[in-house]
Amino acid sequence: MILYDYLKTAEERCRRCFEEFPLDTIRPRELYRGTVEYFNRGGKRLRPAILMLSAGATGGKTAEESVTSAACAVELFHTFTLVHDDIIDNDPTRRGGKSVHVLVSDMFPTAEREKRDEYGRDTAILAGDMLHALSVRFMLDTAKSGISPTTVMSAVDILESECLTGVLEGEAIDTRAGLITDPTLPFSTGTRDEIIYMMQKKTGVLFSASAKIGAMLGLDTSDDMHPHVVALGEFASSCGIAFQLQDDILGVTGDEIKLGKPIGSDIREGKRTLILNNAYEKADSDGKALIERVVGSKYATDKDILAVRDLFVSTGAVEYTRRLALEYIDTALTHLKKIPASAYTEILGEWADFMARREL
Repeated sequence: MILYDYLKTAEERCRRCFEEFPLDTIRPRELYRGTVEYFNRGGKRLRPAILMLSAGATGGKTAEESVTSAACAVELFHTFTLVHDDIIDNDPTRRGGKSVHVLVSDMFPTAEREKRDEYGRDTAILAGDMLHALSVRFMLDTAKSGISPTTVMSAVDILESECLTGVLEGEAIDTRAGLITDPTLPFSTGTRDEIIYMMQKKTGVLFSASAKIGAMLGLDTSDDMHPHVVALGEFASSCGIAFQLQDDILGVTGDEIKLGKPIGSDIREGKRTLILNNAYEKADSDGKALIERVVGSKYATDKDILAVRDLFVSTGAVEYTRRLALEYIDTALTHLKKIPASAYTEILGEWADFMARREL
């Protein structure tokens, strides 16, 4: 498949770009380690890929080859959100290794446990902040490739206004839904529209921003309302929601080793996913009682988690979510058709299909 070859290209270009920056000046060593750890573990590089492909679709090969620094910037931005997410979600692993806050804590094995855990969390927050700062720096460096500084500043504005505020809003909504409940009200999973809105903010907005920035850099325009910029942004936004829906499915049915993160953690953390929403609506009284007792409970056993996972499947909630993800991909492809056909739009079509059918 052409897509996988392109993702490898995106990975290699981002890796070289990242390695050329003098990161070893970051001190102390644990802050340096926290900053580079996730990026150096690799990843799918979906956001850099769509940025580069969007630049190619609007500006051709020369444009596609000139936006590597911007592609690296959106991956650094994504990585900053992952570091902070893992602290919020208390996740111990990421991409097959220790999460940053756990990694830093374990760098001081002789220290008092409570103190080292606190330092691990504090340093992880700072590492996320460092990654955010680096993402802006890498985006600004795109001007060195000959793209107009006005266009580059517009790209920074999208990243720092539209994207950052959207991601933080989505994260806040998601976190609140999993933690804050009113004991005087019945158990609530949230409505479908509320959940989709959260997905758009938390996940879709960065995919959309990556595509829009790529298109603007490819066209060398600061006009974020250019028809091709809008079309690619809408394309990526729909793909982003499909990606999150598939992510929720994998959180229930996936392989923990392949995913590099705990299966069932969303259930334990009380995340209000569309799978939970649909399963609760369809469950009988016993099923509803099981969900109410287990989801978000710190006392839930592994057996409890497995029981809820089985309920998610047996009610058809997983299959419902899978069909909805494919519907979003169909919507995305209608927007992609507004872009003149090329080798880049062909790969973008494969990229869209991957978003809803991936297994890791």
